[in-house]
Amino acid sequence: MRPLQIPTLMLAVAFMAGCTAPSTTTITRPDATGPVAPSRAAASGTSQPDTPAQAPEPTQFELRVKTLKKQCFGSAGCNVTYSIKVGYDGPELDPDVAYQVTYKVTGADDPIINTFTVQGTDVTRQEEEFASTPSSGSTLKAKVIEIEEQ
Repeated sequence: MRPLQIPTLMLAVAFMAGCTAPSTTTITRPDATGPVAPSRAAASGTSQPDTPAQAPEPTQFELRVKTLKKQCFGSAGCNVTYSIKVGYDGPELDPDVAYQVTYKVTGADDPIINTFTVQGTDVTRQEEEFASTPSSGSTLKAKVIEIEEQ
């Protein structure tokens, strides 16, 4: 294999990974007990007092990096296609308010920063993301770094 083929392949895979359509899933509790349930008042149709919903905090999100594909090139490192799985362990979020959540993925050749959107119990995120790692033993980790109301 010629040395220029690996960077060309890496760019092609990175481009294709960046072109995936966003997907919407239901946010879950980190303890895997299932989706965040709507409030009893919302379920029963009764009105709630007009108190503003509390914005989520970065520490209330648990992000897990799920490796979808991994192709390694010996000492040249690996190309990894991954997905972010989102868990939330905070107060119920207002379904009428959207939050843009910025996160940082470490363990790649360079840190990667991306965002997803949370509205109520729905999370809209990229289905697949791409990273190059320095070795086959590298572990990708994600952490929320900022939350902004949209």
